[in-house]
Amino acid sequence: MAKKDKDIEKEAKGDESGAVDEGGESAEKKRVPLRGRRDLWQVPLMLLGVVLVVTGAARLMKPKAPPDYTGALDRVSAYLDGTAEDIETGAGLLSTVGELVGTGALSTNEESRYYLLRGDLAHVRLAAADAVSPERSQQIVENYEIAETRYDAPVTGDRVIWMCQALIDVGRMREAMDVARRIGDTSSTKRLEYMRRVIESDLASGAPTIDEAARIDAITEIRDASGATTQDRLWAVGRLVQIQIDEGNYDDAIRRLSAEILLLDESDSPDAAPLYLMLGKAYLDMDSVAMARDKLRLAVRYLPEGSQMYGEAELYLAQALQRDESFEEARDRYADLAERYRGTPVGVAALLGLAEVDSDLGQVNDSLRAFSQTVGAVSAGLGASTVTPAMVDRAIGQRFRERLLSGDNESALRYARLAVALYPEGEMPVDAVIRLAEAEYAVASQRMENAPLRSDGSIDWAAVDPIVAEEARAGFKAAGDRFAEYSRRDFLADPGAAGEALWMAAEAYDHAGAPDLAVAALKSYVQEHRDDARWVEAKFRLARAFQASGEYESAKVLYEEITNEHASSRFAYQCYGPLAACYLLLSNDEDWQRAESKLLAVIDGGVLEPDSPEFREALLDLGLMYRRIGKYELAIERLAEALTRYPDLGERPDVVMALADSSRLAASAIEDEFVEAMPLSERQRLRSVQKERLLSALDAYTRVRDIIDDRGGGNPRRADAERLRNALFFRAECAYELGKHDSAYYEQAIGAYDAVAQKYADDPASLVALVQIVNCYDAMGRPFQAQTAHQRAKARLRDLPAEAWRTSKIPMSRQQWEDWLETSLRIEREMAEAPPG
Repeated sequence: MAKKDKDIEKEAKGDESGAVDEGGESAEKKRVPLRGRRDLWQVPLMLLGVVLVVTGAARLMKPKAPPDYTGALDRVSAYLDGTAEDIETGAGLLSTVGELVGTGALSTNEESRYYLLRGDLAHVRLAAADAVSPERSQQIVENYEIAETRYDAPVTGDRVIWMCQALIDVGRMREAMDVARRIGDTSSTKRLEYMRRVIESDLASGAPTIDEAARIDAITEIRDASGATTQDRLWAVGRLVQIQIDEGNYDDAIRRLSAEILLLDESDSPDAAPLYLMLGKAYLDMDSVAMARDKLRLAVRYLPEGSQMYGEAELYLAQALQRDESFEEARDRYADLAERYRGTPVGVAALLGLAEVDSDLGQVNDSLRAFSQTVGAVSAGLGASTVTPAMVDRAIGQRFRERLLSGDNESALRYARLAVALYPEGEMPVDAVIRLAEAEYAVASQRMENAPLRSDGSIDWAAVDPIVAEEARAGFKAAGDRFAEYSRRDFLADPGAAGEALWMAAEAYDHAGAPDLAVAALKSYVQEHRDDARWVEAKFRLARAFQASGEYESAKVLYEEITNEHASSRFAYQCYGPLAACYLLLSNDEDWQRAESKLLAVIDGGVLEPDSPEFREALLDLGLMYRRIGKYELAIERLAEALTRYPDLGERPDVVMALADSSRLAASAIEDEFVEAMPLSERQRLRSVQKERLLSALDAYTRVRDIIDDRGGGNPRRADAERLRNALFFRAECAYELGKHDSAYYEQAIGAYDAVAQKYADDPASLVALVQIVNCYDAMGRPFQAQTAHQRAKARLRDLPAEAWRTSKIPMSRQQWEDWLETSLRIEREMAEAPPG
């Protein structure tokens, strides 16, 4: 259009310049007078030319008609009422007109119409898309606002409704309410509808922008409007009542609802159903369950089945039944609602209720499944403001705590993990973090409930089934990470809780066998919580963590600091055992006297009672230390004392095994003394002591076997399996040595060795058992049985794989090989000399 105007302007200028040139030429020509009659014929011709020139010039100088922009805008308006193709044609034409906005080519009225039509175009495109588009809604609002504010062009008719909805869509609720009020009296139904829509949308946003006073004024206006329907009035009353309920004015709310019901022609009628719904909800909020149930049943009776209000009434009724512990009926209603209202806020709320009721009924797996579906729906935004992530999290937290307190740690962990999906990465609230930490820790602890312990009370991981150990370690590690996260995030808000979490993180890492992480957590605790009552204990635990990670020197320094600076604390006495261990470890057992003095200070110092954990550990550590450094008689004394004082130690195979080994090795040490000359009485005394030690060892090894069999159910853990193998071999060995005191024990030894040879047939060590059977028969003077046993042992020797020799897996000393060889030669001679038959 602008080009056309320029062309017109150019054309006019061209005409105008042509006239000037023509006039110029005639002015320059010399006038020649007429030459009589012969020239008169030119006069009429000239007059005719003048007439023609004047007429042509007049035509040329006549202006063209201006472009019809108003007509173009009219055509755009018509196009917008047409098909999708028409709409795009209209959009193109509107864009062409838009190029002239601000150039002066359009009138004020045409420019205002342009913006109004742009708003219309955004509306029809939004309607055609049948989906929410904040960008389109923003275009509607901006174009209508330009028309109104810049050109003072009123937005009227349907445009007011479109503008109101667009303002709602972009969250400008206060402006939306002002526009809703502008919907004319001829559309009063629409005006009230959109006023209601504004209020509902504002409340549903979760962060209302219309203040309560203005909201109450608008609701009252709707209620009292001359064109208000019964539904409008009931809605308004419901909203006003809800405001009272939100303020805690339940009595006023119930009085108002009761009055409204009485104002109806019939109190027991469909018209009263919405009021009964609100009344039932008010009673439910007051926890007046019986009244709530009665009123909600009336609402359900009259509300249209399948309607939104019907779903809400059924939901509240199910909640009332749940609170009344009518769990079966509540579950049926929740399940029906969840299916019929799937994907709606009512359906999501029903899923949440179903999850809770299934838990109440003890159907934990069903509960977890329903909670999982609820979490998925809420994460997808289907719960709206009816079911928020915080509500689901609270419900999960309650069920989590119930499971944890009941000892169902696995289910507690599954509940705790459900909440993770409710929140974006890194935004999980601290309550959910600590739940995960507690659950992971509880599950891992439960898996290690019967795990064998070392003398210091820590888990003997080598004795735990590898799969179980891996799962438990991973659980403790995960718990430690969550405790540490909670401590970091909650440090400023609640330093006490943060300190407790850091403490638990260290403990979890310690159990996980992650000493580096345990040390880091304890270091933080010692640095950040000096005023805490457990600060000395933290230093003690830090020392223990150093010790567990092999940093014995660092551990020793801390232990000594505690014993010197906090000598009166119970942790000072707890340090003695570990400190003694550090002395031994740092000196390869050479500093045993220093370690012994620390342990004896606890046991014989008279400061601690024998029933204290410190006394118990020190006594046990002392006995184990004596066993390790070869002071077997002292080991027997202290270990026997520990088992007498603390009978539960009799269920620990490592402790009983230590006593058995000490007794067997003490008997062996006595055997070494017999090479020296001594009085007969002393030799007899030592023989008696030796027999006593062997009998004690035999009984203790048998006890180890029984403990492991009872614990493992025929499938012992790795460390227990190794301990059982040794106990069975040494039990047979003790019986063999006892045979030297009383030949009757040889029969017992044969049976024990035979059991070992069969149980460990694939173990090269079984050869030892077979050879010892030969020795037993030989010692008993039974060459035929000895020969049979000898052949059996030789067969086993031939079957040994070459690898057994390369890896030295045959536990026979040179002396044993020499003895077997001598025995075999003797047996063969005896067999050769034996009479036939």
